[in-house]
This record gives sequence, structure tokens and C-alpha cells, in this order.
Amino acid sequence: MNYFSGLVDLSVDESEYAALSIVPKTERTIEQTAKLKLYEMTQPIRSQCEVLKGQVDHLTTTYADQVTQLQKETENVTQLTEKNNLLKSTNQKLETEISDARDLVAINHDKGE
Repeated sequence: MNYFSGLVDLSVDESEYAALSIVPKTERTIEQTAKLKLYEMTQPIRSQCEVLKGQVDHLTTTYADQVTQLQKETENVTQLTEKNNLLKSTNQKLETEISDARDLVAINHDKGE
């Protein structure tokens, strides 16, 4: 048994609504009146939906831009960390060389006395 067999499609787009709304109320069929009322009741929700879709699109774009920026910053931090580690290693080697040189100077100084 098909419960929907007697139902009529009441969907209306803007152009159909405009055409139906100029028909005098006394000359409208029940179907036309239902279509107009349904359109009028659902239009604010459709408008709000379009606004929200625009906001979602904007937020999606903003999110993607921020992810890209975060990836760049992460790469930059990684490079700086590697550079810092290299500089620490070089500094440690140089401190060791300076310490060794001081020890040699002290030994040579002690021999010279």
C-alpha cells in the first residue's frame, strides 16, 4: 500500500512563487495556496541555510589557510631546532678545543719556568 500516492509535490522555486503570488487569492486552487504557504514558511529557513553555508565556506577556507600557515611554522621550528642543535654541537666542540688549548698553554707555561 502506497501512503504517498495521493500527495502532490508542493515544492516551488522563486519564479513559480512569483507567478503564483500574482494570482488573486479568490482564484487560487488549494494546491496553489498550499504551495505559496509552504514557500513562505520555508523561505526564512532557506535564507538562513544559505547564510550558514556561506559562513561554513568562509570558515573552511580560513581553517585551510591556518593549517597551511601552521605547517609552514612547524617546518620553520624544525629547521631552527636543527640549526640550534648544530650550533650547540659546534659550541661544545669549540669549548673543548679552548679547554684543551688552555691546558696546553698551562703545561707549556709550567715547563718554561
